[in-house]
Amino acid sequence: MSKYGFTLVEVMVAITVFTLVMIAAGGSFISVQRAWQRQRATIDRIQNARWATEIITNGIRHSTASGGWGDIVVQNNGRTLRVGIDTNGDNLPDTRVVYWRGGTSSDAIVDGYLGYLYRGVGDNNNQAHPTRQQLANFVVDNPINPLTGNPYPIFEESGGVVTIRLTVKRDNRSYTLRTQVRPRNRD
Repeated sequence: MSKYGFTLVEVMVAITVFTLVMIAAGGSFISVQRAWQRQRATIDRIQNARWATEIITNGIRHSTASGGWGDIVVQNNGRTLRVGIDTNGDNLPDTRVVYWRGGTSSDAIVDGYLGYLYRGVGDNNNQAHPTRQQLANFVVDNPINPLTGNPYPIFEESGGVVTIRLTVKRDNRSYTLRTQVRPRNRD
C-alpha cells in the first residue's frame, strides 16, 4: 500500500477475490434452490396422491352395497373401481361414482391420459359418466408384479375390504401409498 492509497494491483486482487467469493456464494445458493425445488415437487406429488387416496376412501366409505349396480366393483384388472352411493337417504343407491386410471381400452369408461386418475359421477341410467374429472395431476406408476408380469392393481377388493395402492415416481425414486378401506354402509 502506498502512502496515499491502494495501488492498482491491490485493487485488482481485491476485486478478483471478491468476485470469486460471490461466484461461490451464488453457486451455493443456486444449488440449494434447485434441491429445494426438487424436494418441494416430490412433496407436492406425494400430497396430491394422499389427497386422491382420501377422496377415493371417502367414496368407498359412503357407498351403499345393496346388490346390482350399487355394489363395490373392481374392474379392468384393478384399474377401475365402481361404487354406488345413496345421496337422498332412501337406503338405495342413486348415484354411481367410478374411479379409474386412464388408458386405452375397448371399455369407454377407462379413457383418458394413461396413468392419470379420473372420477366420473352419474346415475343408474347414465353409464357413460360425462362428468369425468381428472382426480390427480400425477402419473400413477405402479410397479410390475414379478409373479404376473403386470403392474400391481390400483384397486383390489377382498372380503369386503378395498385396497388402494398408488405409486408415484420422482427423480428415479418411487413412493407407494397403500390403504385399506371397509365401507361403512354395508348391509
